[in-house]
Amino acid sequence: MVKLFLKMYGFLIVTLGISFYIQTEVIHYYSTSQTGSVVEGRFSPTFFLVEETLRALPQEVWPARFADLRKGFLNPVYLESLGEVRKRLSMNDERFARLESEKIVLIWREEGGFFLAKRLQGSNLGLIMEFPGPRSMDTTVFTINWVIEFIFVAALLIFWVRPFWRDLMKLHHAAEKAGDGHFNIQVEMKKGSPLFQFAQTFNDMTQRIGDLLKAHKSLTNSVSHELRTPLARLRFSQHLGQEEHTIEGKDRYLSLMERDINELDELSTELLTYAKLERGTPEIAHLKIPARTWFKDIVSHAEEAVLSENKNIQVTTDIGIEELTCEPRYMGRAVSNLLRNALRYARSQVGIVVQKETGYFVVHVDDDGPGIPLAERERLFEPFARMDHSRDRSTGGFGMGLAIVKQIAAWHGGTAVISDSALGGARLTLKWPLTT
Repeated sequence: MVKLFLKMYGFLIVTLGISFYIQTEVIHYYSTSQTGSVVEGRFSPTFFLVEETLRALPQEVWPARFADLRKGFLNPVYLESLGEVRKRLSMNDERFARLESEKIVLIWREEGGFFLAKRLQGSNLGLIMEFPGPRSMDTTVFTINWVIEFIFVAALLIFWVRPFWRDLMKLHHAAEKAGDGHFNIQVEMKKGSPLFQFAQTFNDMTQRIGDLLKAHKSLTNSVSHELRTPLARLRFSQHLGQEEHTIEGKDRYLSLMERDINELDELSTELLTYAKLERGTPEIAHLKIPARTWFKDIVSHAEEAVLSENKNIQVTTDIGIEELTCEPRYMGRAVSNLLRNALRYARSQVGIVVQKETGYFVVHVDDDGPGIPLAERERLFEPFARMDHSRDRSTGGFGMGLAIVKQIAAWHGGTAVISDSALGGARLTLKWPLTT
């Protein structure tokens, strides 16, 4: 706090000093450049009257006559030779030349106030008028004034720095705890604090890091669980295959091993895809694409997968728009995952509805399968989440499809939800803004 205070205090004092110097110079310039002409113009008639009074008399009687005239002046006046005038007022050559040309000359007094001097027309004499003013501020008074000013600035600065430093220390201690792995830390700060927005950003950051670590831990546990089953089957098939003596038996165990290897390969592919999605929003280009052609390609690829599983599923489409805006590759993966999920659980029918709803593109994928309980719907968008009756993999899949859908929807500023289908099963809905 001391360093912060001294830096800011020094900066303020230097700023005040420079400001005071500039103001002093500006005031001095204005007073010397503007006030002179104003004063000369104001007292020009006085000089004229004195000159007119003396001009009518011989110059040898001017001093006596002037002695009478000076009694009418409130301020001191002098009638002296030009040399004495120059000496009394310490004139430089420029000002003395002005005096000789019978112009009014303004001289500032060191004690305050000023002198006005003018050569009387047709003579070698000069008239001086003295106007005493307030004395300049004493150095001691000036110093005391600035000391009080500095103390006042210091008091105000402490009043501001102290709460700022307190809030800064809160962030410092919270950052230390976060560095030790405690990401549940939250910094409480008043809205009026200059660090309030920074504290909110810090809290959001620690919250995200904590959630990511929690998700990473959950994902690691899930991955280890998912890998354990095919690896155990693979090891068991290998052991039995080594003990089998017939060629037919060895081929059967090799076939089982190949199935488990394919499963591991698919799992690793899904994990890599999800890990790529989790790294953050990529630079994606949103393009306008023809809706009917695009969905036709996605449906045809999904139907080919169904044919390989010997399932007779009818897929109907209702494309209510001509074109849509999205990143075709990623959004195509999301829609394909929804469609394959529906085909996996459907009994005989799957329906796709594409439309616009109040500023959003909406894709509904319906099936006539067993449906999804309300309590399971949110959880199924997490990695490796499957419904209880499908944990034996009788329906296939690793529980990664909907997690990928949710991430792609978030990239597009949209959502993915599960509801009830008019066909009697589940409805999976993908929704994102018209302008992404």
